Amino acid sequence: MNRLMTHRLFRHTGTSRVRYVVLIPVTFGVILCRRYCPDFIRSTTVFTSLLYPLLWCSVIFMVLCFPRTRPATKIRDKSFLLWMTAACSIVYVFAMMISGMVFGFGKSPYNHSLYGLVLNIFQLFSALIAKELVRDYLVNGSGRNPKFGDCIFAAVFIYLLSFNPDQFVNLETNLQIIQFIGIDMIAKLCISSFATYLVSIGGPALSILYLGIHDGFFWFCPILPNLSWIAQAFIEILLPASGLMLMRYCFRKRTGFTARKKDTENPLGWITALVVSVLIIWFTVGVFPVRPYVIITGSMIPEIYPGDIVLVKRDIDNLKAGEIIQYKSGDINIIHRITEIVEEKDTYLYITKGDNNSSVDPKPVSINNIRGRVIFTVPKVGYPALLFYRY
Repeated sequence: MNRLMTHRLFRHTGTSRVRYVVLIPVTFGVILCRRYCPDFIRSTTVFTSLLYPLLWCSVIFMVLCFPRTRPATKIRDKSFLLWMTAACSIVYVFAMMISGMVFGFGKSPYNHSLYGLVLNIFQLFSALIAKELVRDYLVNGSGRNPKFGDCIFAAVFIYLLSFNPDQFVNLETNLQIIQFIGIDMIAKLCISSFATYLVSIGGPALSILYLGIHDGFFWFCPILPNLSWIAQAFIEILLPASGLMLMRYCFRKRTGFTARKKDTENPLGWITALVVSVLIIWFTVGVFPVRPYVIITGSMIPEIYPGDIVLVKRDIDNLKAGEIIQYKSGDINIIHRITEIVEEKDTYLYITKGDNNSSVDPKPVSINNIRGRVIFTVPKVGYPALLFYRY
């Protein structure tokens, strides 16, 4: 009997699909009202500080009028979940503060006077509580145990409430697109997924606690870390994903749910793999100042052989003859050595040559075509990639 109760995490009450049809457009309507109402209304303090939070309060009232689901976890498990959730939030705050010590701090854009703090609390928690009650209803209000599809839909739906299509349309450079994907998509989806899992095991109180500390750090801390977008995306992706795996492991172990062996495996390996995977992806796509390349030709023998990997640093200041650079010629990236620097019409042209070639390259290289300088060579590591290239 106890086993059955731990497996059935919630006792659901009957509900109507009509409520979903009402709840989803009403919630989206609040967002659209904030985003697309006339500027002369949207820009006023009365709207941002009073009317918009009151719209969220109306959503809270509407959801509270719906039949509620009741968590079936034991009291000791509720306390355990609250402590674990608070710990995940505090770890996030510590990570941000430690990162701020490395990257520096800046002044918060929010008003921290007594009046400003009251408004901040009203604006933050009216929207936060409303969204989490909606999330809870989407996950637990279907009259059955939470299913994977319910959780995915709830996570994506709540994420879309914060998605700004105008910001997406205005993206111009590749770097801006990568930043948007890293911070505004992947990171926010990770946070929304973690909050959805918290709702599925303990109700909206857990997600409100987690996001209240997470978002409250930005709203109420007088100084905020000036993180690079890479560092911010790394923290915002790693910590929610790690928290989800850790909470899932601890909760299932605590409740004795061991239906499958892999559910009781230690999540440390998964967390480590996640960190390494994120770093490798970012390193490969070039978000760091150093990027790896596999050498596929023998033009630089005996300095660099086919199958070696070179690390190219995106630094083109004060280039000198004798340095090895990477430059772009049409659609091809070439790694050759500078043999001579020629000044022409207030600019510099770089004569390049492969160490194994008998003559210099056909055209001088302009500074605009240089991608970076080679700073290190790792012998033979790129042989697998070389085999794929050949066959």
